[in-house]
Amino acid sequence: MKELLKQCTSVLGAGVAAACCLGVTSVLAVLSAVGAGFLIRDAFLIPLYLALLGLSAWLLYRSARAHGNLAPFRAGLGGLVVAFAGLWISPVLVYVGRFQ
Repeated sequence: MKELLKQCTSVLGAGVAAACCLGVTSVLAVLSAVGAGFLIRDAFLIPLYLALLGLSAWLLYRSARAHGNLAPFRAGLGGLVVAFAGLWISPVLVYVGRFQ
């Protein structure tokens, strides 16, 4: 149960960081309202986004290794690359990569 919570939290965190990078109004408004407006700048968001994507990859690798099948890890790694590259190519790719 702890592993599932960690994985869901890292995916949620990466999603929020991606939404901030893409300029989703509701996320930006909530961050500003709670006093975390400094997180709106890409200088903070992109490293945070990379860290959360890395955490997601690490947790996925541990889970896949425990089950003895690395195919889900490889698919997830592809999704992470698409999600990160999508920041510069197309915002649609960010969402496709995160939910692959």
